Amino acid sequence: MKPSAWSRIGLGTLGLSVAIVGMIFVVLLYRGYRMASAYDSWTEVPCMVLSSWVEEIPQPGTSVPWYQFRVRYRYDIESVRHVSERVSDLDKSTRKRPKAERLQERFPVGASTICYVNPNNHAGAILKRPTKASGYSIWFPCLFVIGGFGMTLVAVFRKH
Repeated sequence: MKPSAWSRIGLGTLGLSVAIVGMIFVVLLYRGYRMASAYDSWTEVPCMVLSSWVEEIPQPGTSVPWYQFRVRYRYDIESVRHVSERVSDLDKSTRKRPKAERLQERFPVGASTICYVNPNNHAGAILKRPTKASGYSIWFPCLFVIGGFGMTLVAVFRKH
């Protein structure tokens, strides 16, 4: 049975669509990995937690609040004392209070820990570097790119 022109066009269109969506995810995952990798150059500096708490954030229209871990810590770099409140560049709220409380337990008041200081702006520091997990999972959408282009090639070069 010979494939009709419409089935070849449909297969080619589907293949291109799958490949394009795969490429979009590859680009997004790569951007996330590159952004997280930028923190590798930040300087590790000892710091002390001055205060830490879990903040309840009411949500309009619902009785279920969000929770966010908050912290204040100090660090010295080049003989200058700085104070920061940033956990990471991706401070996130959660609906799960225990998740926020685990961070509070990890960074209790008076704890000595490490913070990461921006080498270009010593007033910028974070307690946690972002994860590079997106770079380790980039292979998955690559399968869609390869598969999508494969479908397109089959559609184009299939014998009539």
